Amino acid sequence: MFNIITNLSDYPMQSFYQSCSELGYVNNVSRDEMKFDRVKTRFGNYWGLELNKRLVATAGCLEFPEVSPNAFRIQFRGCELPQTDVKKTLSKSHFNSSTFRELIPYQIEWCKRMGSEELYLTTNLDNKNHRAMQLIAKQGYLSLHSEEILFGKEQAIWSFNIDKYITERKKIGRYTIQSPPLI
Repeated sequence: MFNIITNLSDYPMQSFYQSCSELGYVNNVSRDEMKFDRVKTRFGNYWGLELNKRLVATAGCLEFPEVSPNAFRIQFRGCELPQTDVKKTLSKSHFNSSTFRELIPYQIEWCKRMGSEELYLTTNLDNKNHRAMQLIAKQGYLSLHSEEILFGKEQAIWSFNIDKYITERKKIGRYTIQSPPLI
């Protein structure tokens, strides 16, 4: 089972950065590339999944004023190392992604404490994750808010359906030591 790290700001991440670098994951190879300072400045947080005392996945959340004053961007710099998920069954709803399945409940809870339920996630249009989001949008988890240049990249901005997510997430098992919030 995964151990949830609820704040990565002081977590030793060098081994995770090295693994990401070896895999070619350019957004997750350093504190600078993960934009820790931006997340901190923009009222955000990073969560992680630890397996056998090794960090194997991360995802952040931060304010998203580019969309609206009350918006938050979830799954920011989301990353999971291959072959590290403890859930071994397939899922048509992206619940085979450990960050999607295990960290979003913490991000929702955090945003609610900040007074917002207006959540978004983004995908680069030239990325395989974009196609995955198009598929789960058909299931009602997301709706396309816009496609635009955001921070110098062509991106899709997806509005996140909290109610649909929580309803469906409650139907699957628990894969963490801690019980996920809201589930």
